[in-house]
Amino acid sequence: MNKLRWLCGALTCFILCSGSARCDNLEELIRQTFAERREVENESQSTAEELNLKLAEAVRLGLAGNPDYRAAVSRSRQSYWRYQASTALPRASLALGTQTGYGIGYINTTFSGVGGYDNYLLFNQPVGTLGARESDRKIAVQEVAQFLQEEQETKLQTIRKIKDAYFNVVAARLRLQVAKQNTSLSDELLDIARRRLLAGVGPQVDALNAEVQLSRSLQDERSARANLLVQQAQLKPWLGLDARSRLDCLDCFEEPVDPPCLDQALAAAKSHPRVLGARLRLEKNRLRSTRLSQDNNPALSTNGFYSFVTKSYGVNLSLSIPVDWGEIRNSVEESREQENEEAQLVKGAAQSLASEISQNLENYRVSLMNSSEFSHKILAPQEKTLKIYQRGYSVGVVGYLQVLSIQQQVVAARQDLVDRQLSTQLARNALEACLGGPLQ
Repeated sequence: MNKLRWLCGALTCFILCSGSARCDNLEELIRQTFAERREVENESQSTAEELNLKLAEAVRLGLAGNPDYRAAVSRSRQSYWRYQASTALPRASLALGTQTGYGIGYINTTFSGVGGYDNYLLFNQPVGTLGARESDRKIAVQEVAQFLQEEQETKLQTIRKIKDAYFNVVAARLRLQVAKQNTSLSDELLDIARRRLLAGVGPQVDALNAEVQLSRSLQDERSARANLLVQQAQLKPWLGLDARSRLDCLDCFEEPVDPPCLDQALAAAKSHPRVLGARLRLEKNRLRSTRLSQDNNPALSTNGFYSFVTKSYGVNLSLSIPVDWGEIRNSVEESREQENEEAQLVKGAAQSLASEISQNLENYRVSLMNSSEFSHKILAPQEKTLKIYQRGYSVGVVGYLQVLSIQQQVVAARQDLVDRQLSTQLARNALEACLGGPLQ
């Protein structure tokens, strides 16, 4: 997949830097790009039966069946075949016919005589407007690179959505683990309360409160399990899986990576598929203006015939010169206005991407910092306090309500930590989509 991204980037950089579609290695580069993508597609489809998925497997499976991405791939293929068509001569026509007639004024140089008949073969090969074929080829190459970049942009957004759905399942699984821990703790405290009651050193109200807390913990656990099923159901469409299939996400949240500085992130935005695609559309419109102005050029056509009766043949080369009454001129002016529009869209794409990078970078930086600090500055001390209170309650120096209070605080803190980790991961997913690749 990295090789595919490199090939798409190499093709685009060549076109943008050279400004020309003519290159001995260009056609081979285009073919390599599409051949490599077919290998990636086959590799992705080979994991379609896997239901216990790691993140990388989920992404491959999702890309293999996602309709938006498959549609973008199809548009790239269409542009590739249009490029192939632009390298060929215009289609010729071959006709086989017969003709006869009568009368002194009915004369045909291929007739054997007045009133005779003729069987003939006609061939017509239009060459087209002078300079138009080369311009059409350049436009087709620009379009190939444009659609490849738009495909990469769709791929980035699709991967982000797959990862978001995947990590929502991961978060739901962790919340279920927290709920199970809370149930286990409530059951343990209930056991202590009952033993203290039987020993005559604890009030009955402690046992009653512990039973109520256990019931609440069991309800919370059922709710967490239902939420996990909901998140799995929301992930399945992104992976092209049937609603009845079983699914489990094996990975946890990605290891934290330090965010880049803003200058580095903005520099990476210049090579983002969204910006490159906009630049390629602009260049394509400039070439289209040149192509429309070439409609004023003469058009070349060649014709040939062969008579089976007289065994004669002829070749005709014609040059037609257009007379423009304003249609071509106005079409060129319209195309130039489209250039101005595309130029503004290029600026808009760069500005909107820079804004998204700035926002997502700050969101990721703050979320990462808060998540890291919350784990060891808030949750860890509370869990240590809970253990102290449990031991104190078991020996009768701490009341049950005190233990219950700290227990609820710890459960809330554990759930809060999961939410913060998920927020950090989603912010990272959004930032990577803006940067055009994973954080290093």
